[in-house]
Amino acid sequence: MLSVVVTEVYDDYILVVDIGDINHIKNVFRKVKGDKIRAVDGANEYLCEIEKIDEKEIKLKILEKIKDSFSLDIEIDAGISILKGDKMDLTIQKLTELGINKIIPISVKRCVVKLDKKKDRWDIISKEALKQCQGVVPTVIDEIKKIDKLNFKDYDLILVPYENEKKIFITFVIIVLLLFIIVFLVLPRLDFMYVHPGKHWLKEKIADQDNNTGAKTILKVEQGENGEYFVYENRLLYIDNKEGKVSEICEISEQILGILIKGDAIFLREDNSPYIYKITQDGIKTKLIDNDGATYMEGKHIYELIDARLEKYDLNGKKIFSIDTEYDNISCNSLFDEYIFFKEYDEIGLSAPRYYLFDINKIKYITYTLDLSRYYQFPVEWDLYSEKK
Repeated sequence: MLSVVVTEVYDDYILVVDIGDINHIKNVFRKVKGDKIRAVDGANEYLCEIEKIDEKEIKLKILEKIKDSFSLDIEIDAGISILKGDKMDLTIQKLTELGINKIIPISVKRCVVKLDKKKDRWDIISKEALKQCQGVVPTVIDEIKKIDKLNFKDYDLILVPYENEKKIFITFVIIVLLLFIIVFLVLPRLDFMYVHPGKHWLKEKIADQDNNTGAKTILKVEQGENGEYFVYENRLLYIDNKEGKVSEICEISEQILGILIKGDAIFLREDNSPYIYKITQDGIKTKLIDNDGATYMEGKHIYELIDARLEKYDLNGKKIFSIDTEYDNISCNSLFDEYIFFKEYDEIGLSAPRYYLFDINKIKYITYTLDLSRYYQFPVEWDLYSEKK
């Protein structure tokens, strides 16, 4: 069906006043009174019937007003450098058919096209393309601009096609891969990349990991929020502070070595087993950690220290890191904010953490032997003191 772009739309009729459109309707398509044509005004489309044909105007009777279903839900502007020959005409035609909101011709440094009367021609091409594709909203042909005059702040998203994009992408991938290798494989091997927690750029995050209260180890008795948990052989029991009532949470086949409490969660280690179990208040047991080391809890983390290896887990059993320290076969040790204090025979030492600059879960330990005061004596049994006296 023949389409025409109009500007004079009234309640029940439309006037076609453009000389070019009048010539097309009368002389090219030879339409007469009673013939049906389609009209658009940039917001709606109309099914019309020719009611009157004059030299300077054609009156159309509106038969049906149809809501715009052709236009895009988003507005897309296309900025294109001015092309030579008929390439620019073809580009404007196809962009109009795609439903582009605005075409911005851009004059660039190497543009050799003469710009005289170009815009008028482009307006005609866009208008004819709109008729051909049965569009509704005309594509606006903006004034010719230089690229530095474009206001990029008006747009939510800007895409710039580039013929060497593939080469740039490959280069980008190589750079990212090299950075990954350097940051995660090369630099972690260098001691100077590990710094004291107080000098780390993420020192607040490091400080927030634990409660700064020192780690607690598994015990037979643990204080809960409203009562006490305690172990009797292979049974885990709970006594309520208010009522003094004792209840059994669970019973297992092996002896219970000890428990740790965090809120409503109970962590249990049984004898002759490398596993730590998480127990609910209903007595449901879930296997959490497989490690036969010394068990500690500080803040929201569980630590396992076995021989010269420290492993850190969250309260759901997910391993955060596993790190070798600088000592082995320590008979007595303790944790405080990932510092390891230990005693072996007549020696007291400290393994201090140093954190990797780009990942605080990568740690290197530096071990120090502590100098004892001359007044310090290792504790011995009381009767030995008596003998010395």
